[in-house]
Amino acid sequence: MAIDPVTLQVLANHAQAAAEAMAFTLFRTAHSTFVKETEDFTSGLTTPDGMTFASPRDLGATWFIGLDYGNAIRMVDDYRPGDVCITNDPYSGYVCTHTPDLHIWKPIFWEDEVVAFAVGHIHNTDVGGAVPASLSRQLTEVHQEGIRIPPSKIYEAGKLNKTLLDVMLTNVRMPEQNWGDFKAQLASVATGERKVHDMIRRFGVDTILLDDGLQYLPLRGQINLQAFSANCSLAAADVQRHWHSRDWSIWLKVGRCFEMLAESEAATKGFVESLFRFRLRKSDCGVWKLHYRRVDS
Repeated sequence: MAIDPVTLQVLANHAQAAAEAMAFTLFRTAHSTFVKETEDFTSGLTTPDGMTFASPRDLGATWFIGLDYGNAIRMVDDYRPGDVCITNDPYSGYVCTHTPDLHIWKPIFWEDEVVAFAVGHIHNTDVGGAVPASLSRQLTEVHQEGIRIPPSKIYEAGKLNKTLLDVMLTNVRMPEQNWGDFKAQLASVATGERKVHDMIRRFGVDTILLDDGLQYLPLRGQINLQAFSANCSLAAADVQRHWHSRDWSIWLKVGRCFEMLAESEAATKGFVESLFRFRLRKSDCGVWKLHYRRVDS
């Protein structure tokens, strides 16, 4: 069912307010400096398929807007009310940047049907591994970066999976910080669930149709692209130097171009962290392309 633009914007505002409430809950109740000071966390709402449609504007890591939780969500079967799932494995569902990022998602049910997911992540102080804080540019494989948890239910039908929790906390250097932050994450997704239920009671589930919340994204994209010329623009961003590689640059073409760039460089020996997430996606507003090139020292 199509929604008129005015109603759609009203619903979008309510959804964003829900995401803001989730972020505020997490920010106020977390334990670690990564959350309380640097705000290395996210919160949001996704469609049943895992596409993010609501995120806070100010609190947290706002460059994570638009994450696709779909792959991670599909790696867990048989969702029931009271379930809460987690993962920190960068290679399971491809939603995590690195092992310290613990992602969480909670199915939101209405009349026995999943209508949305409340999601988010925090950067844990430590998840074990070769060095304190788990990350070092001298590490050359993900197994050195601490414990990896594939998409799993930490709560099943409202019951805590204490075995999984014990494994998590036994393998980290500061378990009290991780546990405190995780409880804040639980409070955050519970807030998201409550806010979505409030929206449904106010507007009706047939009016909300949360999948339609994504309709405004291509529209806004088309409006923004009007500022671009017909030619693509080229931008480069330097990436920090690390001990086992030379400097790198990321080249990003943005505009109304649709051909795929074929050039690519070999993988680095260790991690290179970027503040941006890139995913090639074809939509009404075009295709974004990412190209990176190593710069000789």
